[in-house]
Amino acid sequence: MGEQTDVDIDDFVCRHDNDIIATLNAAINKHRAVKYYFKCEVDFEREVSESDDLQHTTAQFYLPPVVSSAESLDIQKLSATLQNSVESFTSR
Repeated sequence: MGEQTDVDIDDFVCRHDNDIIATLNAAINKHRAVKYYFKCEVDFEREVSESDDLQHTTAQFYLPPVVSSAESLDIQKLSATLQNSVESFTSR
């Protein structure tokens, strides 16, 4: 399974890390302190073993809100936390 449109969380976050950091820094520069959180919405599909049908579901994963004024965002930790949430969801 797998399509060319499939996106890995690590790849997505790495491709957009500069935009994420720039957006956060712009908000901090304007407001001094900001409260932010991350949300990831993932569409899953799998083949049903007894037939050729596909099952679909969508899940949303959140990182708790953080108040930041000077601390830098750890993109690797962000990506790992989201990936762990997805793996936990799919292991059920």
